[in-house]
Amino acid sequence: MYPQTASAITRNRVRRDYANGRNILFGILGNPRSFPTARIYLRSSASHEYAPAETLLGLMYQKGWGVTRNYTISISFLHKAAIQRYAPADLLLGNMYAKGHGVGVDVNRARSFYQRALDDSRIGSLPFRTAKRELAGLPAD
Repeated sequence: MYPQTASAITRNRVRRDYANGRNILFGILGNPRSFPTARIYLRSSASHEYAPAETLLGLMYQKGWGVTRNYTISISFLHKAAIQRYAPADLLLGNMYAKGHGVGVDVNRARSFYQRALDDSRIGSLPFRTAKRELAGLPAD
């Protein structure tokens, strides 16, 4: 998620910034929805290589939430999180390759990202169920 040498204070700040950014991005826990403010918090957290924040930034750029839609930046953030074996990032990358969003359609790469998401998530969790469903929906080789 982030370098293990980080102090407890830094780890807590990274997690707090992520939580604030997530809550503001989705407008939950009484927070008004604000894409620019969410991006500030998420960038702060992502600067410490925190995979959940990198994933949400990738999603923001993929969907164009408060930023100009940019698949190249989206893929960059998602790859950073996927390298850390973060299943939601693998799912989003699998979707991008399966549907050709920002990349050419590549069923084999989509399959590999879905399989990693399946391998790296707990049985029965949302990423596990989603990866299993997406793998079943891909065309055979």
